[in-house]
Amino acid sequence: MNYFKSYAQRKILVLVALLFGIIAVILLVVLINNFFARIIFEKEWLKDHLKSVLAGKNEAETNSIIELRSTSIQLKTIFLSLVSIAITSLSLGIILAIVTLVGLFSNRFNGNKIIKVSVWLILLAFVMIFFIIALQPAQLTITVTVQIPGPDGRLFNVNQSTISDRVNYVVAWLAMFLSFFEMIILIKSRLKYGFLTNDIVLNRKFKQVKVVV
Repeated sequence: MNYFKSYAQRKILVLVALLFGIIAVILLVVLINNFFARIIFEKEWLKDHLKSVLAGKNEAETNSIIELRSTSIQLKTIFLSLVSIAITSLSLGIILAIVTLVGLFSNRFNGNKIIKVSVWLILLAFVMIFFIIALQPAQLTITVTVQIPGPDGRLFNVNQSTISDRVNYVVAWLAMFLSFFEMIILIKSRLKYGFLTNDIVLNRKFKQVKVVV
């Protein structure tokens, strides 16, 4: 039995979109893990570079100072909100893609309306990932003023800055590009129809015409 006899291009495109959606969800899960790893890194980095400020502070005061200085901790709530919406939208898109494929391979429906809904879901995920990237944690900077003696013996105040490593958001960029391509592929799949003799919708209309006659 040839499962690609009708709607071959649409089936292939939806399968590719399904694969892209699954990979995008996996990448976002990896991003969540990386984000929490970043929080741990920033806590340790701040403790190491703020020893003079944290000296004599109790645990509650130390945590309060670190939370105010850590950009990752400050963005934690909004990050989790955005990534949750993105993963939910992509997951629903995956489910709808599977439903569409079941309908296409079983020759019950062509999935036009389902694909249309999927496109909007993927668009929502794309926008959420865009904001995740736009609101990524900034590098930590600690500036300390030190006094350096000049040639004439007078002391000059000099600011010395220590900057942390930049956060790695490669997986977020990959997830955004995948969601974009998934959306384009789904839009393109709606333009691909089956052969006239095997088209699900046309066959249904022909049967209705025959009954009327």
